[in-house]
Amino acid sequence: MHGSLFFFSSMLLIGYLCFCAQTVALNEHRCPKFAS
Repeated sequence: MHGSLFFFSSMLLIGYLCFCAQTVALNEHRCPKFAS
């Protein structure tokens, strides 16, 4: 049970990081001031 909880939390963290990376990429593409 502890292993599945760790797996779930790690998957959630990876998904969150991917979402943040996509958001930053979109912001850089949309706003030139972030691309510096």
